[in-house]
Amino acid sequence: MENIKNNMEKYQSYKTQIEKYNRAIEEGFYYEAMLISYAIMEDRLLTFLDIIGFVRIPKTSDEKLCVSEELRPFLRSLVGEKSIRISNISAKRRLIKSIIKMSYEEAEQYEKAYAEKQKTEKMNGYLQDLYMDIDESGIDRKEALEMLDKLSKWCDHRNDIIHGLLDIQTGENFDIEVKSLAEESIKLWRYLDNKLVSKLSNCRLREKYNIH
Repeated sequence: MENIKNNMEKYQSYKTQIEKYNRAIEEGFYYEAMLISYAIMEDRLLTFLDIIGFVRIPKTSDEKLCVSEELRPFLRSLVGEKSIRISNISAKRRLIKSIIKMSYEEAEQYEKAYAEKQKTEKMNGYLQDLYMDIDESGIDRKEALEMLDKLSKWCDHRNDIIHGLLDIQTGENFDIEVKSLAEESIKLWRYLDNKLVSKLSNCRLREKYNIH
């Protein structure tokens, strides 16, 4: 399989999956709809992290998803963990939630600690600029945190259904529950796309701080 190479290919891929989602909902293939929604939501979270420079999305099948080495210390401070994992949707969501919750004062503190420990001021100002970019983008922090919490609950509910499918008593009520979950997902990935990722599309922190 070949990776998406440019924005036009990404747009076409996104459009195709949305069409498949709509068809799956119309024809009652709710598990397929949830699968597509899950993939779209994880992609939008990953794109957010790529835009601000925290990760680099692979451009070829030979490359791997990687965390920015320049920003890794900031990530540890934000999530309070020594080991940074971005391999699953929950880890991406938690990281973005920490970024959204970060205050300007906390950004200053993280940068000061980084400069003292790393003996460099190379990234000095990055987190403060990120805070300001989020503010100026028009992202509603309260709404973003609420939607990220809803995403977490949706994923938990989806996992309970998928992983316990053979142990759950299915019937009409269960089918209604699956249908509702599949239909609910569109609100989540539309929010991530329109009110989170799109609003940060003009962010230039990667270029300003020469993040690889």
